[in-house]
Amino acid sequence: MDLATIDYAELRETFDREGYALVRNVLDENERKQVIELTETYLGESETDNKHSSSDPSSITVLREKAKTDEYFAALRERPDILELARAVLGPKIAHCGHSILKCAKGQGHKQWHIDDTLEHPRPESTTWEDVGLPMPVLWMSIQFAITDITSEENGPTQIVPRSHFSGLLPEQDHVKEPDEKNPPQYRGQGPVPILCNAGDAYLFNHQIWHRGSINHSEQTRYLMQQQYCQAWLNGRFRWISQGLSTES
Repeated sequence: MDLATIDYAELRETFDREGYALVRNVLDENERKQVIELTETYLGESETDNKHSSSDPSSITVLREKAKTDEYFAALRERPDILELARAVLGPKIAHCGHSILKCAKGQGHKQWHIDDTLEHPRPESTTWEDVGLPMPVLWMSIQFAITDITSEENGPTQIVPRSHFSGLLPEQDHVKEPDEKNPPQYRGQGPVPILCNAGDAYLFNHQIWHRGSINHSEQTRYLMQQQYCQAWLNGRFRWISQGLSTES
C-alpha cells in the first residue's frame, strides 16, 4: 500500500493478521540523503554517547536517540502522516519511545533470532492467541524506514516469521549468535520471509514477532531508520517514577 492512498483500516487488518505491514513512498530522496549525512556526522564524532559498535566485524553500527537532540530527527518523529501510521495500530493516544539508525556494511548483520525486549503475552505451547480467538494486544511497535534500497536478499533485509506474534513464545534458537541456517524458526509450518522494499518505503512490525536482520552481502551499505511508538499511558505512567530495585541485578 502507498502512503498517498493508504487505507488505514486495511493497514491495521494486515498488521494484526501478519504481524507487519509495508507502506510505500514514505520518505523522499532529500529526506533520505539528510538522514545519511547526519548519521555519518554523528558517527564521526568521537564523543558521541548514543552510538554502539562492536569489536565483532559482523556487528552493525547503531546510532541511538538522536531524535531527542537533533531538530531534523525530531521533526521526522513528529511528522503527521508518520504519526497516523502509528495511530492506526496503537489508537489515538500515542507516545514516542525510541529512535535509532542502523548502519550495515558488507558482511554485517544481526543474525540472532529474537523478539524485542521481553515476551509480553506468553501462552502455553498447546495453544496460541489465534486458537483462543483473542486479538493480539499491541503495547508498542516499530516503524522501520528504508534509507537505501533493500530489494534483494543480498542487501541484508529484515527477516520475519509471519504471524509468529500470535505464538506467545520465544523463537527457537532465541538469541543464538550463530543460528542453524538449515533449521530456522517456523510458526505453524511457515518459515522466515525477507521484507524487501525500496528506499523511502517503511514497514511497521509488532515487536513480538520473531525477526532478525540478515547479513548484507552486497557492496551497498544498508541504512535503516527506526522509530518506535507506544500507548501513551505507558510513557506517562512510568517515565518519571520508575526506579530499579536494589534486590534486582
